[in-house]
Amino acid sequence: MLLVGVFYGILLALTHQLLWNQAFPTAPTLGGNLSELPPIGHAIITRTFAVLSSITTGTVVGLVVAVIGSGLSKVIVRR
Repeated sequence: MLLVGVFYGILLALTHQLLWNQAFPTAPTLGGNLSELPPIGHAIITRTFAVLSSITTGTVVGLVVAVIGSGLSKVIVRR
């Protein structure tokens, strides 16, 4: 299930990247020390973190489903 979660995360990241311009008509910008970066710098940083976040989310979902499935299979087998 963990591998399924990783695959789900990759598809989630791909979907986020394909629909990025629909979600953000004006590109998101960073603040603080990073506010003076050129627009491509803002795009690279925000999109990279979005991809990493999507893959992490998918992997955690796969892990949670695997743990729940493992627990349920032990409960069901005992009955």
